[in-house]
Amino acid sequence: MGSEMFLGPSAGTYNVISFDQRGMGRSEPTFVVDECMKETHDPELLTLQVNYLDEQSVRTASRIYKQRNLECWARKDFLLNSTARDGTTKSYHFLQYSGTRQLAEDIERVRRLVGDQKLSVYGISYGTTVMGTYATVFPNHVNLLVLDGSTCPDNDIVDWID
Repeated sequence: MGSEMFLGPSAGTYNVISFDQRGMGRSEPTFVVDECMKETHDPELLTLQVNYLDEQSVRTASRIYKQRNLECWARKDFLLNSTARDGTTKSYHFLQYSGTRQLAEDIERVRRLVGDQKLSVYGISYGTTVMGTYATVFPNHVNLLVLDGSTCPDNDIVDWID
């Protein structure tokens, strides 16, 4: 049953399932490795100091993020193999199957497994992106949707990378 801390008096009417993105928490492989967590910020301020009104500042930040992401992508333990029933082997890269869309699809698989017709979903921070994606991709399977503390929907600075 749902926790009263989060659901208040309606806690007894909801079953709560929490989701953690692939590569986080206890899952393997994990994003929590040096190449993927390389400091791209000022340790004192816990953020990369970027002046988004200054093109050079944005380009510098983009190069730092790009280098970190390339090093993360190159990790050998992200290259995985899967063997089919017929014995054929397929190789794939873990990061290609670890995004927001894939997490939304995982939630849909869980919905089917537990036998619910519709989910009432609640997203906090990045969870707002995940639950918003779930509601967009599977609108007929959402009963209630609460997005709390949303992230910027357009925070992609890839266009600035050289």
